[in-house]
Amino acid sequence: HTAWPAGMMCQEGLQPSFYSVFTALYLTLSNIAYTRFYGRPQRDETSKFVTRYLQTTHCDLFFADAAILVEGAAESMLLPHFIRSKYPELYQRYITILSINGRHSHRLAPLLQKLCLPTLVIADLDAAEAGGHHKAALPQRNKNLISGNYVIVEWLIGEKELDKLLDLPKEKKELFYKSPYKYSIRISYQTPVIVDFNDSKKEAISGTFEDCLIYTNYKLFKDLTIKEAGSLVEKVHNILNSDSTFDKLHEDIYNTLRKGKSDQKAEFALDVIYEIDPDKIVVPPYIAEGLTWLQDYLHPED
Repeated sequence: HTAWPAGMMCQEGLQPSFYSVFTALYLTLSNIAYTRFYGRPQRDETSKFVTRYLQTTHCDLFFADAAILVEGAAESMLLPHFIRSKYPELYQRYITILSINGRHSHRLAPLLQKLCLPTLVIADLDAAEAGGHHKAALPQRNKNLISGNYVIVEWLIGEKELDKLLDLPKEKKELFYKSPYKYSIRISYQTPVIVDFNDSKKEAISGTFEDCLIYTNYKLFKDLTIKEAGSLVEKVHNILNSDSTFDKLHEDIYNTLRKGKSDQKAEFALDVIYEIDPDKIVVPPYIAEGLTWLQDYLHPED
């Protein structure tokens, strides 16, 4: 397969670079092998989506040791820093990180299964009201809330009640698939974080990566010396230093991050990298749990 696309480029008078051969190889694989992977020609919406997504972003999925699926720009920016500084064995592996909206990530499932590719899915709880149009809600216990994330509710876990998801044992977050090779998919979503607020231990429940990162690094964000005014990091810093009760702080953090648009959340990640040495950041527990699982899974002694 490699020789064919390279040969075609040479016939056209083009010098095949590694990347061009690599891309051509993927296009050949996707067109020839897709029916085998998905059991149907490339005509339905799922197959079109997967083909377009991989052709424009991550054709290296075919050659990776494992995949990590994330939902937001902030995760995709900070995750490589976490791996490099905290997970040396994982850093030596070829891991492809795919940033994909939760509504579409399940479309990659047949391909991941056929590739027998160990996969970590990092998802947001996305707390919502149980009734009506499932309006987004401040994540709290005992409020009859649900998760609004398709990946959690429909694809991997099959549970929507927020209270049950918060206490779900970690062994139930790994799904095993029957195949000739060792292979499973593991999901990680926000779990409660204990915060030392005014010398009192408080349980902080997060619904997104950003608020969980803040609660995990509460003292770091609170004591931060701001280098650039007007950033989302500065707003968070001011909230942590001004609110008199934890309930008020929890609500203000939620509202501040919720009002932020997707580009502001990407900017939040850049501000964190600019303001804070990534080595000083404590990895949110749910991500640390997932990365530890993946590193152990790929351990060469296994």
